[in-house]
Amino acid sequence: MEKRPRLQILPGYKGQPIRLGSILVTPATTHEPPFPVEASVLEEDTWRLLSAPNVAVPQEEHPVRLMTDLVNDRPALPGEVLIQGARWLAIVHDIEQTPTCREIWVHSALKRALELTAQRHCRSLALPLLGSVNGCLDWRRSLTLIIETLNNAVVFEPTLRIWLLVPAAHRKEIRQTLEAAAR
Repeated sequence: MEKRPRLQILPGYKGQPIRLGSILVTPATTHEPPFPVEASVLEEDTWRLLSAPNVAVPQEEHPVRLMTDLVNDRPALPGEVLIQGARWLAIVHDIEQTPTCREIWVHSALKRALELTAQRHCRSLALPLLGSVNGCLDWRRSLTLIIETLNNAVVFEPTLRIWLLVPAAHRKEIRQTLEAAAR
């Protein structure tokens, strides 16, 4: 009797990327990176509190300098993207307003992130379902905004790859939605 090779799922396979306009999108969880990225978009609020570390780190700056910086600090504008190296802070929340997040801000931040990728010749980007990470928007609505923005984006040459950071519980449904939008 001939022995058949045993088939197994190879770790690291995330499925084929899905083309939306000129952009390749690969939905995957934070624990399954499909490829290395040049920049990661993070959901943030106007005062940049959501991405602040939860542990205080001793600073080497003089305390008076730190206090002066705090006094002079101003809130960022909703819909803007602030760049901190490879961390791009998408300002989609304003904790001084109710609701804290608005679709127009998510849409503006998505458009701005795409503009920055073109300006900076960035070829790979990690993008969460903006507006749904810290509550406010349903993940389905966030996905719809992302699909609309990507389908209307400028042509990227070479092709921009986006790692769409998705919750594991919704990965299959998100992939199906992206595939339907690509048709």
